[in-house]
Amino acid sequence: MGRIRRCIGIAAIWGGVVSALFWAAAETAWSLEPPNSPTPALRLKMGDSIGVFGLKPLVEKKGDRTLFIDEMLGPKAEKPPKALLLGFFASWCPPCLKEFPEIKKLAEKHKSAGLEIVLIAIDQENQGIKKARDFVVRQKPSFPVLLDRYNIVVRRFFEDDASLPSLFLIDGRGKLLEAFVGETPLPKVETAILPHLK
Repeated sequence: MGRIRRCIGIAAIWGGVVSALFWAAAETAWSLEPPNSPTPALRLKMGDSIGVFGLKPLVEKKGDRTLFIDEMLGPKAEKPPKALLLGFFASWCPPCLKEFPEIKKLAEKHKSAGLEIVLIAIDQENQGIKKARDFVVRQKPSFPVLLDRYNIVVRRFFEDDASLPSLFLIDGRGKLLEAFVGETPLPKVETAILPHLK
């Protein structure tokens, strides 16, 4: 799977007053060191709500604003999708970058049937964020790509560490239907999605 790293919980000391306050509130930060356990435990179980969160676009343009997931899913959504595929990736994850074009095809193929896709970059360092941003600019996806720099959102899905790439199938109410942790053939993901688009 190439140079796959995982995020594990550590005590964090962050320079600057604002960052220090942020980390104190977040309690823990994640490093990119590989964990001892090869199988990360999911914090969310099937049928659980993914909750509410907001993130800014990875590639910000004039007029862009924070995207709140409850604007897409649940009772506040004007037109919730039949299914949402939510994925986490990073610039240092070769399988993530490899599957990105296939996810684009999946989005184009099933959007009219009610599938929405949101991908979230979890790069933390400026250099990695720039690489992820440049990659997404070249890819020109039709779906939102957000930035979870402090790994607050990805930590909602995993107990102590996260495996990339990871894809989560979610219904229009915001309930978790299925998880694909680690490199997964996209045809398998598509097969799981199709029954929810009927």
